[in-house]
Amino acid sequence: MRAILPYVYVVDDDRGVRSSLTVLLQALEVPVRPFREAEDLLTELGDLAPGILLLDVRMPNLSGIDLLQKLRTEDCHWPVVIMTGHGDIPLAVKAMKLGAMEFLEKPFDDLELERVVREGFAQLPASIARSQKCKEARSLAASLSPRQKDVFNGVVNGLTNKEIAQRIGISHRTVESYRLDMMHKLCAQNLADLIELKRNRGVQAALSR
Repeated sequence: MRAILPYVYVVDDDRGVRSSLTVLLQALEVPVRPFREAEDLLTELGDLAPGILLLDVRMPNLSGIDLLQKLRTEDCHWPVVIMTGHGDIPLAVKAMKLGAMEFLEKPFDDLELERVVREGFAQLPASIARSQKCKEARSLAASLSPRQKDVFNGVVNGLTNKEIAQRIGISHRTVESYRLDMMHKLCAQNLADLIELKRNRGVQAALSR
C-alpha cells in the first residue's frame, strides 16, 4: 500500500493493541496517531487533520460508542471503525446507526486492517464534505433568533402558521414574516430542506440553546 497522507487515529486503552496497530499501519506506509483514551482525542480534535478513526468499544470513562456519538455531535463525520473483543450485536447496530463504516472483532489480521483502511480512505473525501456541511448548518441554525427557532420547530413538527401563532402567542402574519426570514437564513427552499436540517445533531444542539 503506497503512502497516504491522511492519518489513521487509533483509540484503545490497551497499550499492546495500540502498539500492534501502529506497527501494522506503519508497515502499510499509513501515517498513524495512537490515543490511550477517548478524551485525549477529543481534546486534540480541533487540531487534527481529517482521517480514519479506529475506536475500541470498551474503554474507561467514554466507550468507543460514546466517542462516536460525541464526534457526530461535534460535526465530525470521518470514517469510523469500531473494534471489540466481544461479539455484541446490539453495540454493532448502535454503531452502524451512528454511521460507523465497520465493526471489527479482535483479533483481526493485517489483510483485514488494510481492507478497512482502503475503504475508509475512499470514503474520506465525502465524509470531509459532510462534516463541513454540518458545521455550516450548525452555524446557520445558531444565527436564528429565539422566535425564528420557535417557528422552525413548529414548521418541522407539521404545524400550520396559524397553529404556531397560537402556540407562541403572536399574530399569524408575524409568523409568516419570521418563517420567511428563518428560511432565508438557513438557505432553505422548502419543508424538505428544513426537515433535513432538523436531523443534523449540530443543528439540534444549536436550536436547543
